[in-house]
Amino acid sequence: MRPAAVRQLLGLRESWRAALPAFPGSPEWDNVSAMILPRRRTVARGFGLIEVVLVLVVVAFAGFLLVRYLGSTARTVEKIQEERPIANARLLADQTTLAAVRDTVRTYQAQNGQWPSDKAAVLALFQSPPRFQCAGNDFEYDPTSGTVRLLITDSARC
Repeated sequence: MRPAAVRQLLGLRESWRAALPAFPGSPEWDNVSAMILPRRRTVARGFGLIEVVLVLVVVAFAGFLLVRYLGSTARTVEKIQEERPIANARLLADQTTLAAVRDTVRTYQAQNGQWPSDKAAVLALFQSPPRFQCAGNDFEYDPTSGTVRLLITDSARC
C-alpha cells in the first residue's frame, strides 16, 4: 500500500507526523491495532461446561462431607445414650453419699455402743439431710444390724 492510502485509511492529516510509521503507544498505533487485530466479544456468553462440572464436583464433595459428619454425630449420640455417663456419675455420687451415712452410723455405734434406733435418729445425726442425685433415691436403714443401702442401685433408673 502507498503511504497516502494508509494515511487515508487511518484518517490521518497531512503532516510531517503522518509520514512517520506508527509505533506502540502512539495514537496511530491504536488505530492500526484496531484494524489489524480481531475485536473481542464484549457480550457475556454464560457459563461453560467446565464451570458447571466444577461447581457440581464441589457441591458433591461438600455433600459427602456433610453426610459423613451427620453420620458420625448420630453414632456419637447413640454411644452416649448407651453409656449414660451422667446417670453413672449420679449413681456414683449417691454411693459416696451413702458411704458418708454409713460412716456416721458406725461412728455413732462406736461412741454409744448401740446402733441408732431408726432412720429418723440417723437423719438427726446430720446438720442437714443427705441429698441424693438420682431422682427418688433414698437410703434404707436396718436398726438391728446398722446396715445402710440405697433404694436405687441401677444407673438406668437414674
